[in-house]
Amino acid sequence: LPGSHKRDVLPSESDLNSNDILELRVKPGTAVLFDRRIWHRRGVNHSDITRKVLFFGYSYRWLRGLDYNVLPEKILAKCDPIRRQLLGDGVDIKGWWQPTDADVPLRTWIQENRGDELPIWGNT
Repeated sequence: LPGSHKRDVLPSESDLNSNDILELRVKPGTAVLFDRRIWHRRGVNHSDITRKVLFFGYSYRWLRGLDYNVLPEKILAKCDPIRRQLLGDGVDIKGWWQPTDADVPLRTWIQENRGDELPIWGNT
């Protein structure tokens, strides 16, 4: 629903049935990028073909999705620390708002490999 990310209220039933809704019809393999704050939903599948989707959402560490917490440990155990960070894992819950180096191994990797001084939230 275009513009829904600029509102501070959920869309009404009339919004969800309006002509302003943008229906995406894309070819298989097409990547669709959008601001995940936009109110979005799936449409009814009237075909006999199962649709598959891969949904990636990245945001600031302190913004946690309502529909996703953490991957199962058996999956995380196969990941290196940087992948664990990108998948939303951390040392403890405080790391989402006050990260230590252990919570953000990607930052350390960037500093070691690029040599750039990167700002830390609150210390810019």
